[in-house]
Amino acid sequence: CYEVTSDDTFDAVPWLDLEAGDTVRIHYREQPYRKKIGLKSVGTADNPIHICGVSNENGAKPEIAGEDSTTGPGFEDFFDTDHPEWGEALGVIVINDSWGNKPEHIVIENLKITGAYYAHTFTDRIGGMHNYIRNASGIYIVVGKNITIRGCEITDNGNGIFTSSNVNSIERTTEEVLVEYNYIYDNGNEQNDDLGIPGYGRHNLYLQSKGVVVQYNRIGRLRLGAAGSSLKDRSAGTIIRYNWIESAARTLDLVEQEDALPVQQDPRYGHDYVYGNILINSRNDGTGLASAGNIVHYGGDNSVDNDGNCPNGTCRNGTLEFFNNTVVIIDYDDRSGDWNRDYVFELSTHADTVNLRNNIFYGYFPNAEKYMSLMNSYGTANIEGINWFVTDWKEGHWRDWVGTINTNGTVITGDDPGLEDIVAYDFTLADGSQCIDAGTALPEEITQTYDIDAMYELHQSKTPRSVSGEAIDLGAFEH
Repeated sequence: CYEVTSDDTFDAVPWLDLEAGDTVRIHYREQPYRKKIGLKSVGTADNPIHICGVSNENGAKPEIAGEDSTTGPGFEDFFDTDHPEWGEALGVIVINDSWGNKPEHIVIENLKITGAYYAHTFTDRIGGMHNYIRNASGIYIVVGKNITIRGCEITDNGNGIFTSSNVNSIERTTEEVLVEYNYIYDNGNEQNDDLGIPGYGRHNLYLQSKGVVVQYNRIGRLRLGAAGSSLKDRSAGTIIRYNWIESAARTLDLVEQEDALPVQQDPRYGHDYVYGNILINSRNDGTGLASAGNIVHYGGDNSVDNDGNCPNGTCRNGTLEFFNNTVVIIDYDDRSGDWNRDYVFELSTHADTVNLRNNIFYGYFPNAEKYMSLMNSYGTANIEGINWFVTDWKEGHWRDWVGTINTNGTVITGDDPGLEDIVAYDFTLADGSQCIDAGTALPEEITQTYDIDAMYELHQSKTPRSVSGEAIDLGAFEH
């Protein structure tokens, strides 16, 4: 076990030579550790490599700060020696190794990770000063397998967490990533026309992996001026469950793989699960922060043509299982009419499907008519079991809707689903809510495979969920 309490003890850790079972304990101090961490070792399931923060008596996490940081000794053969400003500019914590060597079973826990942002600078290992690249990340996984990021606070980066898979080879494909109990917020790049930096393209989470589970996290909005997504994912077999997620330009952006053929070849590709989440889209609220016109984007982005097809065959073209979520749109705009709708789902192609069970879809429009559409233009929505919709919900885009909605179950409508306090962001069910005991049992193929017995607990925690009445309640919370 390595104990880090100072810059000297930080630099004394053999970061690149850690072995299975090694633990590095980074203790809280008032000033951040302005250092970089590189990891390439292989742990095991029983003996992972564990990088953990030790909080102070008030629960404050030790901070690893990329701004004004230095690259310590021992990383000469880790970062790109021909282009040090590139390799060292990837992020604060970088997981990587050479071709054919994949770091495995690494746990990063209880750290505050900040400052990998294009406007910030760092000093490289030979004394040169550089800015971070625009894709820099608090945690940048170039390649890895069985990586866990738990209980961290990640903010003020380009991407909060970035997992890469590229060059269409399993050797450079990240596999099995678990992101849980974190607070991830205020990341992204604001648009900078002078430097040619767009506001889109950087996100709180940007994931591409064979297998991803995102659970029990609080995911906030992006920094002011950033127009990326709260969570962007290009993975196979994505599971997003029991999270609190506030919208950026999109809340969930689940699209096609890029240069990662092994991801597409995974049998889980196009079979994705989103359940037990609280998804909040606050629009025109005076903050100037990005909000979502379409809350959940599923299928593809760069590979889709204007007719809802995917000519190059890389899109997910799959099925999104979406159940027991509470989706809340809070739109303070004073306009009304079809052109001002808020959309829940944007399925990219005709081949994409979403199955809906036990959800709440609530639109709160204090200054306008209720104009919430379930869909945008394409795809199929199967409304199964029972779902609650705000009164006067629309099927799809007022001009371009060419998809299909199959109502095989029951739709309950109303002006208010009976949430405790919308303005105060208390989305638990109040006494007398229509949504209490209104749900239906899930299919066996879901209940026998996935953990469905929990619910999100404010904040970054979980609590057991058991049916308290005659049937499960709609939405993410059991009354």
